Amino acid sequence: QDLTDTYVCSGALVRYNWLLDTERYEEALALARRIYGAGDRLLLLYRMEILSEMIFLILVLGAATGGETANGGDAAAEAKDLFSPELERYLKATPLYPNHQRLRYAMARLARQDDCAAREALENFRKACDKSPNAGSIENEKELMALVDKAAGGPLAATAQECPAK
Repeated sequence: QDLTDTYVCSGALVRYNWLLDTERYEEALALARRIYGAGDRLLLLYRMEILSEMIFLILVLGAATGGETANGGDAAAEAKDLFSPELERYLKATPLYPNHQRLRYAMARLARQDDCAAREALENFRKACDKSPNAGSIENEKELMALVDKAAGGPLAATAQECPAK
């Protein structure tokens, strides 16, 4: 299929979300890699969304296998490499998307082991959920956030040292 066709890509993204909803994470990652492989020919929105989802799954699945990707690479290193300045700009422009805060939480906990950044992402996730017009997806997002905690060995500690002020 020509994933550079907007309608075909849109259908692939629907399938991706279905794979997430049915907890078929390895298949979802494989599809995300295929979609992202279309590169700059994808609409920027689709490219940034699938990149953020791909990084999320690399981290969660990598943590479940001792930090390795399916091809034996380092999941955290791959996630950091894929987390481009372009993606950072996109995430900053869309702070009220719960899935973007979910990615930030996964990066903080699983790639950087930064509890302060994780706390900030978690708070921003809660705010994004409260303001989201798509209430139906919030439960799914919370389940995906729980995957991060599971992959990190448990929930973020309720109390910790004060994080430095920004």
